[in-house]
Amino acid sequence: KWSFDKKSPKINERRARWSLESKEPRWTNTCQILRKTSPPYPVVPYPPSKQICKMRIWDESAKSQLAFMPSGKSLAISGAHNSIQVLSENLLLNEAVEKNDSPVNAGQRLVGHTAAVNSLEFSRTGDWLATGGDDMVVKIWDWRSRRVIMDVNSRRGGFYEEGYGVVRKVSKEAPVFNDGVNKSRFFYMDNILLSASGNKLMIHSLKLPPKPGDPGQFRLAKTFNIPECKTINTLSCVNQFYSFITFLACSDKSVKVLDVNQSQIVREFPRCHPRNIFRIVQNEGTVGVSHPERGYDLFMTAALGDGAKLWDLRTSDCVQKFDTIQNVRHQCGIALSPCLRYLAAGGEDGCVYLYDTRRVTGCLERIPTGCDVIMDVAFSPRHPQLVAVSLDGVVLSFKS
Repeated sequence: KWSFDKKSPKINERRARWSLESKEPRWTNTCQILRKTSPPYPVVPYPPSKQICKMRIWDESAKSQLAFMPSGKSLAISGAHNSIQVLSENLLLNEAVEKNDSPVNAGQRLVGHTAAVNSLEFSRTGDWLATGGDDMVVKIWDWRSRRVIMDVNSRRGGFYEEGYGVVRKVSKEAPVFNDGVNKSRFFYMDNILLSASGNKLMIHSLKLPPKPGDPGQFRLAKTFNIPECKTINTLSCVNQFYSFITFLACSDKSVKVLDVNQSQIVREFPRCHPRNIFRIVQNEGTVGVSHPERGYDLFMTAALGDGAKLWDLRTSDCVQKFDTIQNVRHQCGIALSPCLRYLAAGGEDGCVYLYDTRRVTGCLERIPTGCDVIMDVAFSPRHPQLVAVSLDGVVLSFKS
């Protein structure tokens, strides 16, 4: 079981155990990491730039985000009316779906938030969806039945079983969020929920139901406060395997590496960008691809007006910068392909930009879409497929 006791036994992690005394890697070593990949995820010689699907799912403009299920079978999209749309991969791979001015009535529409949705993330099994927003609550959905199983906004809550099949609801307590939830993610193989609100990181211990319809509960295990910054803009962590490391992007333009088990900052990257960081992307891996252990130490950051940067956890310097990504008004998302070969970024000019991570300069391909600002992009963990969503509510799918 998960324990916050410092004397708890250590867990054998798949992730590389790095130390501050390790020798700093050179750029050539980072290139060798990027060149290695393993089947069965297909490594195609060309990036996914051929458009196969284009459909409208929102009837008005909205700042949207994308989140693929770890198996790649479904895609969650946040957008207009404070709602979330979940689409199946069959619809995204359907070449018969053409441009339509009216919204497509397909998939599951989740309605429950009273303010804008800032974060959405699938659990490791894909059965649950966690969403957080400006209404100061994190909702955990049974998205197949469009039902909220837990509202995580207090120290403890949910349901518990007394015995003999008697299930009671935990009494409501005072809320723990004093500000909107900027980012919320499952952590430690779905046993932990991390939520960033203000300059605090809320760590809830979760007991998800073993199957839909069963009771579940949560409990606030720890609160980590960062007094030197005003806001935690976003966070990133690994949920596909056991790891204690969490990346926090703070309002002082730095990235702090937090060891959740020890409750201390083990590494800090000061002033990563001239402006605040709005996105951190880790190499988490998928069920269809594996990387060398050092490959999981790579992560990317993005900020307005400064493009994207590739970092190595074992060194304090940026190992590569993609400065041709020039978004100055909208926080357009970035994504790494599961094979670590391509980087996709949305553009304010309505184009999707593809980069080769092994090249130092230059854009590999610029894909015009004819839509408004591309707010977010995501690679499918199942197929060599790229999905993008625009500000005017249009979803586009590309393949090689």
